[in-house]
This record gives sequence, structure tokens and C-alpha cells, in this order.
Amino acid sequence: MKPEPCPHAEPDSPLTVWSLWHFQSMSDDWTQDNDELPHLLIGYFSSRAQAEELQARIRNQPGLCEWPLGFRIGHEHPDQSGAWERGFAGWWDDAASDVDVLDTLRLPEPPRRTSVLWDVWHFRLHDAAAPPDPLSAKGIGLFTSCANAETAIAHHLRQPGFRDWPQGFRIFRRRLGVAFGLEGFRERYGWEAWRDSLRG
Repeated sequence: MKPEPCPHAEPDSPLTVWSLWHFQSMSDDWTQDNDELPHLLIGYFSSRAQAEELQARIRNQPGLCEWPLGFRIGHEHPDQSGAWERGFAGWWDDAASDVDVLDTLRLPEPPRRTSVLWDVWHFRLHDAAAPPDPLSAKGIGLFTSCANAETAIAHHLRQPGFRDWPQGFRIFRRRLGVAFGLEGFRERYGWEAWRDSLRG
């Protein structure tokens, strides 16, 4: 659901996006985190330094300071297929036994530097109007154009584990360096805050 936290070294890629998350965690051991632990997506950034600077500014803010060890910084590369590119056989099973391995994601536009990204998620929903449930969320990936994001959705619609919930795809428009979810868990608890942070 979330990008994996990473070492401090900058990846060798011109298209690396850094993300800042906050978990209701009393430990700084990110390997113990799981998607059932309430967490917020704070924002996406063009460098790790920007994410760290924002973390330092907001760490004592009400709604976040109660879990001072809960901040996580991760990275990902836009316009890549992501963890779920080949689909999966069941919601919690990555076996994907009936996936067509020749059905690969081919994006119409090449990766490019941009300050705006399209963040694609999938929720286990039959009704497009239903509120997203974070326990049924899969982060598909970030894309540098809306066309690439829509192509990724069309591709995943053919995959097991996605095609059973065709109404579950969402595209969120993100601007690098713009933080959201800064109120933390101050007035909302758990997944209500998560939903608001995801919408941006």
C-alpha cells in the first residue's frame, strides 16, 4: 500500500519521488509497520531533503507529536508498473496463477520531469460512490501524465484481484512539495484522517 522506506542514499534516477508518511506507531522500526496501523500520507517531494525538512517542521504539531517515532520516508519511481503489475489471484495472495504474463503495461507517454503527478489507487469497491476502505487499498503507482495513469488502470482492470472490483480505481492529482494531512489525527481518528490525507 505504501512505498518502502529506504536508505539515506539518493537513488540513481532522475525520476525519483520521495514520500512522507506518519504512522500511529511507538517504534521507529518501520519493518514492524502494517497497513492495519492508522497512518497518513503527508505528501510527495522531489528530494529526500525536502521530506526531512517538512518532517522537522511538523513533528511537534498536535495530532502528530503523540507518535514522534511514527514518521516514515519512502521513495518510488513514477511510470513504473509497481508491485501489482501482474495482478494477483486473491486479495491477500500474490500467486497470480491465471495472469497472462504477456499482458504487460505499456504506457503511451515517456516518463518526464514534472511538478504534477497522478497517484493511482485501487479499492475493493463495487460502487464507485462508496467511501474507500483503507484495509482494501492497493497503491498502483505514480504517473507523470493523466494518460499514463488511465492506461495503467485499463491494464489492471484485466488482472485478477482488480477486475472483480472495476469501480474501485481512483486517480489523485498530486503536486510535488505540497503537504496535506498536516492536521494529523488531532480531530479525526484512524481511517477518517487517512481518507482525507489520501485525497490531498
